[in-house]
Amino acid sequence: MAVQVRLATERDIEVVLKVLNKATTHLINKGINQWEYPWVASIIKADILEENVYVLEQNQCVIGTFSIKKVEKKYPIKDPNGNYLYRIALLPNLQGKSIGKVVINYVKKIALSNTIYLDCYYGNNKLRNFYMNCGLLYIGDYPEHDYYISVYKITPINNG
Repeated sequence: MAVQVRLATERDIEVVLKVLNKATTHLINKGINQWEYPWVASIIKADILEENVYVLEQNQCVIGTFSIKKVEKKYPIKDPNGNYLYRIALLPNLQGKSIGKVVINYVKKIALSNTIYLDCYYGNNKLRNFYMNCGLLYIGDYPEHDYYISVYKITPINNG
């Protein structure tokens, strides 16, 4: 069953919220408090209207989401040309089935011209290992509010 990636539209707000809330609950149940629950619809809608949000579809059903935007000044890495990959979420029953690689491979195509940064809670060893196994370059751990994030990047150079 192939997975397709497309830009999210306003019609996708509710299903994106559903995926994010299910993924967040799954993380919280595993003791990973990277995201706040529940997600706020107005934030997701604003990102969709700015064309930052993508959805993953399988059999015409949304099974995941991720977002890409320009690196913000508050991000620990300063790169005016860089992009930030964030809010990667899959439905919990589909995690661990290599669908995350679809996201990474899609983003690697974008990284042919720009460096893309992403991060995760530094205590999420499973996700950190996944990023390393996908060939992402580990940059370091940085403080974020009351925890640390591990930052990775995809560049045109390491995009093989």
